[in-house]
Amino acid sequence: MSKKFWIVFIALMAGVFLLAFSQSRKEGITTRKIENPKIVQTDDHIRGKADSRVYMFTYGDFECPACNAWEPEIQKITEEYKDRVAFIFRHFPLTDKHINAFAAARASEAASKQGKFWEMHDLLYEKWNQWQGDNKSAQTKFESYAAELGLDLDKFKEDYQSEVVADRINSDLASASVIGATGTPTFFVNGEIVDVGSVSEGKALLRKALDSKLNQ
Repeated sequence: MSKKFWIVFIALMAGVFLLAFSQSRKEGITTRKIENPKIVQTDDHIRGKADSRVYMFTYGDFECPACNAWEPEIQKITEEYKDRVAFIFRHFPLTDKHINAFAAARASEAASKQGKFWEMHDLLYEKWNQWQGDNKSAQTKFESYAAELGLDLDKFKEDYQSEVVADRINSDLASASVIGATGTPTFFVNGEIVDVGSVSEGKALLRKALDSKLNQ
């Protein structure tokens, strides 16, 4: 083959690589390293006693119907154990099933940049019926929730689109695969996944797992 062919070929390959790299940066397909996904990280979102020897991760997807069904029960459990357990939420958006899962996670992380992660977390579940499955106006609704929470909207919009926010979500996703989470919600208590099934069947199992660790 001619020298000209190889020059053109190499140029085309370089263009493909740069396009792929640019797209990955645009979508935030990078992850910060979580040293040990099975223990609490300094930047985890925590309710309850942050330095507790008992901790429970919830790997959740804001658009997941099962997560939405579980949320009232998780709030009850958090209230019951609030002074004894660290409750941590990590992102596990199932984007192949839920069109706005990643976008909702972005909204929560953008709110977190202004100290309102849990307030946005609660609103996303509370107003789930308003935005789930609606890929046309979901972002506008998220912005209205930000306004409801008194956030700086310009900053919220900027953070919502940022690679830093996407990176934060993707790092949680990576940690989910490490601990063996396969669906949402996944509950993880002191290094062990608790197989809970439905809310009616699983709420007692989750309390049993927490009590067991507290009594060790």
